[in-house]
Amino acid sequence: MLIKMFKKNLWLIILIVLVVWGGFLRFESLGGQSFWIDEGFSVATATAIQEHGYPLLDSGRTVWRSFPVDYITSVGLYLFDDPQVGGRVFAALAGTLLILVFYFFNFQIFKSRRQAIIATILMAFMTYEIAWSRQARMYIYLQLFMTASLYFYYRFIEDKRILYLLLTLIFAALSIFSHQAGYLVALLILLTTLIDVKELKPFIKWIKKNIKLFIGLTLIFGIFVFALFTVKSGSSLMNAFENVIDSSGMDYSFSYLQFLSLQFGLFFPIGIAGFFMLSWQKKWKYMLAISIGVIVYYLSISFQNKLLHFRYLLPIIPFLLIYIACPIDQLFESIKKRHKAFSIGLGVILVAAMISVGQFNMLAKDAYYLGNTAPQPNWEAGWEWIKNDAGENEIITISTFPMFHDIYIGKEVGEKYFLPFSMTGLPGSYYKKAPYSQAETIGNLDEFKEIEGYVILDDLGYRMLRGQEIKGYLNSLTPVFTDRGAFDITIWKL
Repeated sequence: MLIKMFKKNLWLIILIVLVVWGGFLRFESLGGQSFWIDEGFSVATATAIQEHGYPLLDSGRTVWRSFPVDYITSVGLYLFDDPQVGGRVFAALAGTLLILVFYFFNFQIFKSRRQAIIATILMAFMTYEIAWSRQARMYIYLQLFMTASLYFYYRFIEDKRILYLLLTLIFAALSIFSHQAGYLVALLILLTTLIDVKELKPFIKWIKKNIKLFIGLTLIFGIFVFALFTVKSGSSLMNAFENVIDSSGMDYSFSYLQFLSLQFGLFFPIGIAGFFMLSWQKKWKYMLAISIGVIVYYLSISFQNKLLHFRYLLPIIPFLLIYIACPIDQLFESIKKRHKAFSIGLGVILVAAMISVGQFNMLAKDAYYLGNTAPQPNWEAGWEWIKNDAGENEIITISTFPMFHDIYIGKEVGEKYFLPFSMTGLPGSYYKKAPYSQAETIGNLDEFKEIEGYVILDDLGYRMLRGQEIKGYLNSLTPVFTDRGAFDITIWKL
């Protein structure tokens, strides 16, 4: 009886194990790793929401760039005393929920529990997915919202239930307002509709019968579109349009391709084969739309973006995992027909391949490396050193990122000063005053020499300092603290 029950619920048991195991990897030692620069931006914005009810920063700026995520992050900061836990806890939860939603998303497309489980295994244990589920940033939320939106849209196409359409629109809106890359989900919905327009004929009949309700929904959708035009965020339609037409003149296509090959290792050629196999299969009608969307998005970040950031690949990584999972599933099917024991052996080989690649891990780690386009200096160690060295004395700090003074020392503790710098070296990225905190700007070397305190800089801040005289003066001083890592932290005492 027990064995029969186990066999009957085997797929459910496996799914529960994957969600729990994957969730553990995302939550374990969540506060152990220091915030990095972009997390500091997110935490500063979430803290502003706590204080004002909306993202009004101490610098006087309002930041609506990813406000759904910032509001969620603010709740985490309220619930936990440790900001490194509070800022990340809901991202870890989103990453865990993504494992579950990703399973149902795959099953909705292929109607195969085995294929869905294979794809979910890859999602649960991919190191890059785990790492970004542990960051106080918007990318893992974006993946979750996009996947949920598409899942409910596919359900709507099949079942024609208005609830599924509403959920589609809600999660699509969350995707777009969380990050500009969320427009990809709108493109995928449009492509799916155009390719599968015959499936919507019953919905057209429903509109005729429920014209008043449809008008109401259309008005709601109109308000959403109006908001996209008017809300001053990174996801505004005008901002998105400007980015599309503003060609960067760069070609990052090979760099992104090389990064993907390193992340997927032995699975990379399988994914390429899966891409061509799935894109032209009529029975998997949704995949053609997804493949077109993936190509458009990949070309966009390769040629239209001025900056190279590997995290920009995150919106399409779930789809790439599908391309890998399907050929493996087909291989299982062909082997199973000949001998069931061989399929078990293939499962063992799959797990061994994941471990050997190195970019899939099943054991918890204290720290995760996000790559050289996401600098992760140990800010916490530097600020803790300053706090201990200062003792009972007033803490005065000078930095390119004084928001970390607010996070690790406290807004009301001591004084903080800002050193102007360029974030990227590109026009328009020069900060004349601290963007995320209220700190007095140091304009020249004379002002710099008048201050007695601690200068704390990471590699980026040091390299991008606008005041070359200040940089030259720092070179003449002996650092009192250095934390060596992928990106160094250096402290001088004035």
